[in-house]
Amino acid sequence: MKVDYPFKKDSANYVQILTSNLEDQFDEVSMKMLNNMDTLLNPTHLNQSSSDIVSHGVKALSQIIEHYGHECKGELRTFPQLINSEHTKHDFTGFKSLLKSLPAKTLQTVSKYLLTVPLKDIYPDLATIAGIMIYSPITLVECEGGFSAQNCMKTNHGHGWARQNWILI
Repeated sequence: MKVDYPFKKDSANYVQILTSNLEDQFDEVSMKMLNNMDTLLNPTHLNQSSSDIVSHGVKALSQIIEHYGHECKGELRTFPQLINSEHTKHDFTGFKSLLKSLPAKTLQTVSKYLLTVPLKDIYPDLATIAGIMIYSPITLVECEGGFSAQNCMKTNHGHGWARQNWILI
């Protein structure tokens, strides 16, 4: 006997609301940068043919370099250059071959892999991009949760926490 669950009808609406909330969380430029980072680091976007690998991510990389590859003066402070334009272009060419050969084929695992010691030394600018991507709070809940945990550690409530619990942040 097939049971019809009411929430199944609303699942498409729920996903649409989540997507809409994500778009509301970030300004247009930030969403564009996150999308470009996804293009660069997500192995599911990489085609297997040699000609596609060569052209993969060129436009997205160019936009990321334009955004993060120079110092930016804001109203209250100056933001430093986060990546070296020439190194990033050069490293991305070799990284695409590595991306093709990785056994773990998800954006999250590739980003975490880039942040490990051997690769972050080989591809420092791509590791910076992965760090921006992986540490961007996707929802207000994650962002507020991080602040709450940080505040607990800074107040009297945090003095009794065991050091192993600090990993929650």
